[in-house]
Amino acid sequence: MLLLAAIAHDAASVALIIIGGLWCVMGILGLRQFRTLATFVTFDGKVIEFRWPERQLVVPVGDLVAVSRSRWDLQRVSWLKIETRSNGVVRLPPRLDNVIELLMALKEANPELRLVNVA
Repeated sequence: MLLLAAIAHDAASVALIIIGGLWCVMGILGLRQFRTLATFVTFDGKVIEFRWPERQLVVPVGDLVAVSRSRWDLQRVSWLKIETRSNGVVRLPPRLDNVIELLMALKEANPELRLVNVA
C-alpha cells in the first residue's frame, strides 16, 4: 500500500520502501533459521542430546553417520551438519562452544563416524 502511494505521487522513497521490505523479509527468515538450529548439545558417552528452543532429541552415538560443513565454508561461518541414521540431519550453530572437544569425543565413541570438511 505504501509502495502504491509512493509510485502514485512520484516519490523518491520507492527505493527505500523496497529495501526496507527486503530487510524485513530477511529478518523473518533469519528468525526462522535460528529456530531450526540446535542451540545446546550434551554428550555423556553413550547418547548425545540436541536441544532446540522448543524441543529436544536424544540420539545414540552409534546412530551418527557423519559430521560435515559445506565445502565453500572457508571461514567456518556456516552451520555444522550431523547426519543420523534414524533422525535425518541435525544442524548446529557455526561457533558452538567446545566443538572440537565434542567432535573428538564423538569420534572416540564411534570410530565409524565420518568427519567431512571439519578441520
